[in-house]
Amino acid sequence: MNYHDFFIYDDTSGSLIWKVKKGSGHKTWNTRFAGKVAGTIASHGYRVINLSGKRLYAHRIVFEMQTGIRPKSCIDHINGDKDDNRMSNLREVSYQENNQNQPLRTNNKSGVCGVRYRSDKGKWVATIKHKYRLIFLGYFESFEKAKEAREEAEAQYGFHRNHGRKAA
Repeated sequence: MNYHDFFIYDDTSGSLIWKVKKGSGHKTWNTRFAGKVAGTIASHGYRVINLSGKRLYAHRIVFEMQTGIRPKSCIDHINGDKDDNRMSNLREVSYQENNQNQPLRTNNKSGVCGVRYRSDKGKWVATIKHKYRLIFLGYFESFEKAKEAREEAEAQYGFHRNHGRKAA
């Protein structure tokens, strides 16, 4: 499917704008939405577009329109804003790489991914997940030392600098 037949991409906002379809038999196609931003934001935060009976993600359409390549894996929103579909904010990554650019979980109490206090030990513990394995980084007397160990591990394992940001 050639998405250029249906949308205009606004590279300033990252929005897909419905086109008016011209030609015989299509005179009334999409006249209600032509010129408007395509899609709606679903409960998971991504913009979805219904096109020809299919539910498509706007960021995947934008990526394909701008690169000419249908993405084979994940499209990461670098800044974490799931509706910011500017090409400068999108990158194709593996599932693992996508997980290395996640916001801080809402149930995190320490404020740092992979760092928590173990009251039974009276120490801070740091861990990190890499290649589907949980790696123990150690027990620490101070929160600062546990945080430092986690940050060093993130750098070692190639986590994105935005990993652990506060969720928007």
